[in-house]
Amino acid sequence: MENTISTRARYIHISFPYREELCSYSFPFENVEEDEQLPLVNLDYWQGTIDLQEHKLLEWNTDFGECYFQAKVRDEGTYTLLDAEKKAICTLKGYVPNSVIPPADGCGDYIHFGINADGTVEEWYETYDFSEFHEKAFPASEDSTDNLTSSGKRPVMKFNTIGLFTENQAQMVDFYRNIWGFKTSWDGDSPNVEMTYGNMRLIMFPRKDFEQMASQNFNYPKGLNGTMELSFDLPTFHDVDNEYTRCIRQGVQGVMTPTTEPWGQRTAYIADPDGNLIEISSFNPTAKEVAKKAYTPEEKRQKYGNAYLPWEKEADEYLIRLYDEGKSVKEQSGIFERNAGAIRSRLRKLGKV
Repeated sequence: MENTISTRARYIHISFPYREELCSYSFPFENVEEDEQLPLVNLDYWQGTIDLQEHKLLEWNTDFGECYFQAKVRDEGTYTLLDAEKKAICTLKGYVPNSVIPPADGCGDYIHFGINADGTVEEWYETYDFSEFHEKAFPASEDSTDNLTSSGKRPVMKFNTIGLFTENQAQMVDFYRNIWGFKTSWDGDSPNVEMTYGNMRLIMFPRKDFEQMASQNFNYPKGLNGTMELSFDLPTFHDVDNEYTRCIRQGVQGVMTPTTEPWGQRTAYIADPDGNLIEISSFNPTAKEVAKKAYTPEEKRQKYGNAYLPWEKEADEYLIRLYDEGKSVKEQSGIFERNAGAIRSRLRKLGKV
């Protein structure tokens, strides 16, 4: 496998949890706001793919600009080698393979990238030592568990159906048919209900019938069921608001009003007649909503008087003194009239963080 890896590997895909206390971006300019989406970070994970020959991050957008990225990953990363067609060769989980990913002295804990605006990563290796992948990685075509079948391969599974066990079958059918538009040929009498909406398939079955079939008794939640959810994706934020309002007007139980989450998702929750949670959400703001977020430096200075202004030497010295005295970022933000992101960025440049 070692020779196969060294001759076939063209890319490496990297994935690990992004934690603010362990990871950071340092940009050469101060206009990166604390609440902006960080490059390649989504749902609290950093993910990127490196071209091992050109030393370039494939997902990097030139709008991100140039920066320095550092992360203490420890043993929480996943590293997948890909061939020239971007097909997985093998996957390694655990500590950073620093013989492939800089820095060489990362001790399996760290990743340091100096990223240019075009996505190229500075000081990348010209040659690689794949021995760690050879010793510990599992091939992409095989299951990672020990109890493999004799062929070493598993059949491809396709997610098929969501099933709900209910005591309110007629009411549940009315809800998913009349509120959500699912189609069904249910005759109102047979125990099994099948409902479809595009490629989605939903089935319902009476609880008592299932218990008889399984020869088991089960415990069922009462009221709102907080153990699972059905999630429906909508095209825009505006659609989330409209759908939530439409459902409430038709008597559906509301659980959470539309909210824009820190990770950029607009989401709301309602409940079906059995109390199962239904999420309606979108990651796509409309142009109008994006415009609401836009601001000029002058507008930003209405909240932070020194936003985007250069740092003076005296201010740097004062910032260092306050940091050494144990002042919090929040306290320093108020003193210097700059947002917390600007304070952290400056402290990084001054070598304090």
